[in-house]
Amino acid sequence: LCRGGPGPAPGEQDLRCRGAAGSAVVYPSDSLHEVEEVTGGERLVAITFIQSRVRDPFHRDVIYEVGEVAALEGNGMTLENLTRLQRIQQNLLRAWADKP
Repeated sequence: LCRGGPGPAPGEQDLRCRGAAGSAVVYPSDSLHEVEEVTGGERLVAITFIQSRVRDPFHRDVIYEVGEVAALEGNGMTLENLTRLQRIQQNLLRAWADKP
């Protein structure tokens, strides 16, 4: 569970996270972060990096938002419109992604 106080726009505010055992926190590598002291129990850490094939943050956000609309509104759409929306998302990914 992450909680943020009042302040800057989402994505620009301080957050404090405390997850259940086995949970993970994922954040952009350019985010300033700190880890607080463990006062009970044990902390196990795994570090990995994920790189998006879409370099431009604006393009990534557009693709994400189209996917969110498809996920949130999908059950209320006709199958034809849901398929069209998913096709748009895939076409944007093909257009903006680095080639493997």
